[in-house]
Amino acid sequence: MYGIEQKQISILQTISTFTGVIKQNQEFNINEMKKVFSLLCIMTLSIGAWAQNTFVCAGNNANIELSKSINGGVTSVTYGSTETALVTLVSKDVDGQKDNVLFNSNYLQKERVILIDGKCYPGIFFRRQGEGILTIEKSKEVSKITMYAYKAATDNRPMYVKIWKNNHARHEIGTFNSFGGKLVSIDITSQDAIRLSGSAVFALKVEYKNNNKPAVAKIMHALDGDFTPLQSDIDWAMQFRATSGAGHAVVGDGRGGWRSGVIDVQYQGQDIRPEYTVVSKVCSGTAVEEGLVPPIKPAWDVHLRDGVVTLGGDGMYYLTGSSGDNIWAYAKGIELWKSADLKSWEYMGLVWDIDKEADEWVKQWRKHPRRAVRAVWAPEIHYIRGNYFICFSMCPRGIGILKSATGKPEGPYVNAFKSNEPIVAAIDATLFEDEDGEVYFTYAGATRIARLNKEMDGFAEDFRTVIFSTPDTIASHHATGCVKRNFADIGHEGAVIFKYNGKYYLGGADTYEGRYSPCVAVSESIYGPYTMRHEAIPCGGGTGFFKDKKGDWWCSYFGNDTQTHFREKVGFVRVSFSKDGHVYPALDQPFVPKSERKTWEEKWERVWKNKYN
Repeated sequence: MYGIEQKQISILQTISTFTGVIKQNQEFNINEMKKVFSLLCIMTLSIGAWAQNTFVCAGNNANIELSKSINGGVTSVTYGSTETALVTLVSKDVDGQKDNVLFNSNYLQKERVILIDGKCYPGIFFRRQGEGILTIEKSKEVSKITMYAYKAATDNRPMYVKIWKNNHARHEIGTFNSFGGKLVSIDITSQDAIRLSGSAVFALKVEYKNNNKPAVAKIMHALDGDFTPLQSDIDWAMQFRATSGAGHAVVGDGRGGWRSGVIDVQYQGQDIRPEYTVVSKVCSGTAVEEGLVPPIKPAWDVHLRDGVVTLGGDGMYYLTGSSGDNIWAYAKGIELWKSADLKSWEYMGLVWDIDKEADEWVKQWRKHPRRAVRAVWAPEIHYIRGNYFICFSMCPRGIGILKSATGKPEGPYVNAFKSNEPIVAAIDATLFEDEDGEVYFTYAGATRIARLNKEMDGFAEDFRTVIFSTPDTIASHHATGCVKRNFADIGHEGAVIFKYNGKYYLGGADTYEGRYSPCVAVSESIYGPYTMRHEAIPCGGGTGFFKDKKGDWWCSYFGNDTQTHFREKVGFVRVSFSKDGHVYPALDQPFVPKSERKTWEEKWERVWKNKYN
């Protein structure tokens, strides 16, 4: 898997750990470290864009081949020769959470190699929120199987491993963090079921009756297992509009909007549809009352989340985002709008139709979180190197990049990368072109960045982990997941990156005092260290920052919490920068109605004028 950066080697004899960064096509010779380890183990890592990765270890000639995950679900592991499966582990769901994902490809970059008695064995990193179960099948050629589990002492995520036989627990090798920093083992048989929860690294030591047979581990990936959606799930999802359509000019103050979800779509407004659950209020507007957010009207009345704008080569603004009436249900593809002034928008239609133009991995129905879904999340259009590119993600994970085959914003769009598989099993991708013409890619919470090649069809380097030097440790400034990660996040999704006044701004959406807001940090280098993490535009959502034709900066806004005044519509907030680089709402807001400007200016004087300056 492209972007594997770090390998952690655990040695049973010394219980010591060495961490090294393995670059692309670099040979790592531990013989050079034999004063520390007193062993010989040569590992060669071959990395290509979604190519297979192979470890070759001197001890027992073991290797591990990683095939790319379509959607994060790794359901089986096969040990044996490439022709014959000698041992097969199959994962199953046992706790009713319906995710059926035992090994998650989001964490394969943390793949380990475990050394046992001086020999090298493939280690598999697994993580699961609920409980999963492994069943074991072995051929007659296998004489013994030993399971080894390792959990770093610094890994504070809970986990356990239990060995069951005939539906009774016969052995428990770890509960929560009881074996942190240690390597533990237990012999297992074909009648055993391994119940797993949490996160750790494990390896199987497979001993054969024919000792000359090499040990091979091949991880097979599937689409969240062999998932077949229920027709009732599909029917539920397809009751909602699969496109947002042209929309129309805003009537009145534009407040209200949609609150889409896995249960229903709540709606407050005039465009009522039979499938909506009509409510009196989808949001309170308290952020406007407190002066945190300018009382802007939506730029256009259209159901759109995650709206992102780019200024095209023809001087027009182009807008896309998560469209359709329910992003937890079904969408036909990616829609596009254009405008000359950010105020009046022309509908360009569906520029990428999944059923007609997408690769097979995109067309699949997935599980998230309660039923089947096939929806596009957070597509972004970018004008880069004289062409239009759209990065997108499929709910709940799987990122792709499209490019216009004609150089026109309306496409048609084709896969930009050479592989017809996801680039990363994640969400919320974004692109950034630097002043020197280099283009960078990040995603999700913007914790890793990689530079693209000149052809824009692959990566020019391994992913680099972003350095974040000054975490914001106030719990109310983060979503729950960020708190569990010791605040080592700028945001947890909705990645964004831009450059202003020679400084890089990296960010993501986070739950900041109950508001779903873009939070950003600042650095002199694109890879960090980043500092000065702060909430930029309260309630703005997972959106984008862009510069208009006059040189003014804006943040797109869609509202995704109860404090905002409109929800799941597209809006624009003009931004200002403090002397030290903080981002905040500007005093002059063209989308604030004239009747409310005086009130806004008074609140701005009180809330924002001296906040950073």
